[in-house]
Amino acid sequence: MDAVWANIEEDEWGEAACASLASLQQSYEYGEICGSFGLEVMRARLTQESEQGYAQVLVRSAFGGRRLALLSRGPIWPDGVDRDVASSAALYKTIPMSRASIMMATPNGLAPLVGIPMMSGATVAEISLMEDDTAQRAFMHGKWRNRLVQSEGMDLSVEPIAPTPALIEMLLARDAKQQKRRGYRNLPPRFLRRWAEHYPEKTHILVSRSCGKINAAMVFLRHGGTATYYLGWREVEAHIPVHNLMLWQGMRLLAHLNIKRLDLGLLDTHNSPNLARFKLGSGARARCIGKTYLLRSS
Repeated sequence: MDAVWANIEEDEWGEAACASLASLQQSYEYGEICGSFGLEVMRARLTQESEQGYAQVLVRSAFGGRRLALLSRGPIWPDGVDRDVASSAALYKTIPMSRASIMMATPNGLAPLVGIPMMSGATVAEISLMEDDTAQRAFMHGKWRNRLVQSEGMDLSVEPIAPTPALIEMLLARDAKQQKRRGYRNLPPRFLRRWAEHYPEKTHILVSRSCGKINAAMVFLRHGGTATYYLGWREVEAHIPVHNLMLWQGMRLLAHLNIKRLDLGLLDTHNSPNLARFKLGSGARARCIGKTYLLRSS
């Protein structure tokens, strides 16, 4: 396999990301946002016979003045074939050492890479959006679907809303309190601020109101043929299933925009069991991703 580091245009990358249903970390938009924070973004084309793949690597300062390159949930291959082992070896062999002297990789697949395991693998929840409404609802767990039906029979209003700076700040403040209370972590607040500023048309926010005041919200980020659930927040009573209705309407909205898959993020059954049950109940499938490796020569 060959790897060539190059300046790749957004249109070319976007086409590959759509075909491969790339993760947020391998989207062109993610790289641009991280680059705006001072990280170096390196992109490479990979070729094996007639197939071409792409890898996005972020480079940052590490210990001892070294430069650390991180490949997260990639590379992407439009044909969907897992080539993580050969890809990571080719990237490690060709990355300019003047720009990065250490390289770590977290593959999308489970095949062990050539290197030292540094972190255990994780599990993500993903929903296919390629079915019609009837089939989509059939994938839901019975209790989750019953709560959705209950919400549809209540006087709940869910609407899309534009990502204004004031709204983003309000949601970030509510999410920060929720993270502290429930013991989970999201990306730094500046990420959503910058994303909404640069890509407002790819920032989808659904809200519910009571007496004119927003009391629940969900945020989805759209990239390529995939979308990522970014945050969900609520102030309404737990027995009111507003988030079931909100996630369902978000799924339908994204499917209408030709999004093929919704990434609900990590499943943490230890620290956030209720959230994990909510994600899986929606019809999402659990998928394991690989360990994080410190790459080395074979």
